[in-house]
Amino acid sequence: MSDIGSIFFGWLATTLMKNGWCENRARKLTLLICAISVTPIYLIPSVHSYAGVVAMLALATAAHQGWSTNVYAMSTTLFPGGTVATATGMGGFLGGMISMGVAAATGYVVATFGYRPMFIFASCSYLIGLIVIHLIMPVLRPIELKNDQLATVV
Repeated sequence: MSDIGSIFFGWLATTLMKNGWCENRARKLTLLICAISVTPIYLIPSVHSYAGVVAMLALATAAHQGWSTNVYAMSTTLFPGGTVATATGMGGFLGGMISMGVAAATGYVVATFGYRPMFIFASCSYLIGLIVIHLIMPVLRPIELKNDQLATVV
């Protein structure tokens, strides 16, 4: 399902852009669809059917990969060619660090409150991420770096 989501949501954004949508609108709509597709997983603790749980996880997995595809594609728009890998690597590093913190907190939360809070957190995190993306970059356009600033940070 992740392969299908990656291909489908990449195709969706590209098709919207080919039909005259600006990249900002096409990518953010695609990210919104992905974020909304993940939200039903908060229901998983109350679903008593293996098929239902698998279907929800499959949809969330496809949406997650569609999200990733579009975020990686956005970096090629935002950063100059020689800095895309550096910016993507820095983002991956920060994402990994945050994931370690979430993983550490998960054990405590599950032991104290059960699984439901973590499913609620997981179902909302993509919507929160999209809000942050939109607040930081209301319009997706290339970031202007002077003297290759991103490369000098590393």
